[in-house]
Amino acid sequence: GDIHTLAKTVSLATHAYKKAKAKSVPMYPQFQDILAQVYRKLALTMPDPVLASQKAAKLSLTPVESRLALQTLSHALRLKHSREGISQSLHSLQEAYGLYRETRLSVETLSGHTAEEAAAWSSTQKKHWWKQRVHLDAQLQLLVDKALVLVKEGLVFCGVVPYSPLLLPRHATTNTLVPGQTLLSTNLAGFPWEGLFPPAFPVSRLLSFAPLFVTPTTSISRQRVHYMVNPGGDLVHTAQFLDPFLSRGRTEWFWSTCDNVCDTVSCLGQSDVFLYCGHGSGERYISRELVGKLAACPVALLMGCSSAKLTNAGLYQPEGMVASYVRAKSPAVVGMLWDVTDRDLDRLSLALLTKWFDTGLSLAEALTYARHECKLPCLNGLAAVCYGLPVFVNSKYNS
Repeated sequence: GDIHTLAKTVSLATHAYKKAKAKSVPMYPQFQDILAQVYRKLALTMPDPVLASQKAAKLSLTPVESRLALQTLSHALRLKHSREGISQSLHSLQEAYGLYRETRLSVETLSGHTAEEAAAWSSTQKKHWWKQRVHLDAQLQLLVDKALVLVKEGLVFCGVVPYSPLLLPRHATTNTLVPGQTLLSTNLAGFPWEGLFPPAFPVSRLLSFAPLFVTPTTSISRQRVHYMVNPGGDLVHTAQFLDPFLSRGRTEWFWSTCDNVCDTVSCLGQSDVFLYCGHGSGERYISRELVGKLAACPVALLMGCSSAKLTNAGLYQPEGMVASYVRAKSPAVVGMLWDVTDRDLDRLSLALLTKWFDTGLSLAEALTYARHECKLPCLNGLAAVCYGLPVFVNSKYNS
């Protein structure tokens, strides 16, 4: 019954037991046995189950009742520990969320400077800026570690054995790791969940279950690649840093550049892979409407700041350039969750291209290795995420 019935039952049993004990009536042990059963059977619904179970064990007269009372006490102790664990996890989660918000706001503040403004900074200002960046990288690593502890505690609480590198699933023939997919709500899409997995474990994201119910594009030709690098003309280091690999692509695999914005749509329609290296997601040159009109959308590597950032649209689907490519049935999209430094992004881009086109790894696997090239592995490396199913480069395929 309700709490009032519970209290009345315990009160009546306790009063009868005390009255019988005071008068030393012959039925005194039976009253004690009744009170012990009341405490044992109702212990888990009382405000303090542990105390009630201890009273039941103390009042029990027979070994059977004593053993049942001890079992109830053990259950009550497990419940108490679980409740304390949940409370502690919620408190840790609140702390982690506060740290996450502080980190995101700090990243947005540090990223709110143009290249012209940064060029005019003094050496002291630049040192201070980098000191803040290094501090934010450490803060984000701390946040990821906290989230990992919370996830493992949640798995244990649900009766699931937490994963370990030795227990990760592998292909029976190739012995390679089976890739993982995460399906996240828009409110959770801004967090780098990829950092919770083992370093070499490939993880990609999904916006919905739709790609799982169609025949996916698992391989692409490295001879059908178009790229747009430094269309704004101010990322000179990026163009110079990537030029050796792009020159090799033009020579060996017949890659072509999309210098003319007017020809970009036709280039995309004829490509298996589209590489963009510049500011943002490239929406200034290729709008979401144009992407949505593509009959066959290629794999998109959007190597620019906040190119994978999604905006919550309430009851509607999330908005963002990466979402536009996914809805246009792009096999996979790589982008950045927030703003990153250009030199780290250049290193990550080159490592991603090299690993994907030269080693036979999937795009998600190549990204796991490319993240390690960043000097700020959390703040810049974990900003890079992959949407879609595993896609491989087929060196023998030429269409």
